[in-house]
Amino acid sequence: MTKEKTEPNLIMMILLTNGQLLITELQEIAGADIGEKDCKLINPCLMNQSSCEIDGPWMKDYAPPGHNWFEIHSDQIMTMFKPRATLLEKYAEELIK
Repeated sequence: MTKEKTEPNLIMMILLTNGQLLITELQEIAGADIGEKDCKLINPCLMNQSSCEIDGPWMKDYAPPGHNWFEIHSDQIMTMFKPRATLLEKYAEELIK
C-alpha cells in the first residue's frame, strides 16, 4: 500500500506518553495499516518545559547527521496543540541554525 501525505504539514506541540514535549512539523502517514507507524515528525525539537525554551533537535545524539524526520505510532502521543506565536518564532530560528 502506498503511503501518501494527506494534508499540509502542521507545526504542533506534542506531548509524548514518556513526558517529552516536542515542537515539530507533523504529517499524517495516510494508508498506514493497523500496527504501522502513522505519524511523521519532521524537524522535531525538544522543549524545556520549565523554561519554555527549545533544547535543540530531538534525538540528535542518536540519528545520523542530516536525518531530520522520525515516524512514530500515534498512540505514543498523549496530546497535541498549536504553539503560541513566540514559540513558532523560536522554532523557525532553531531550524535556521
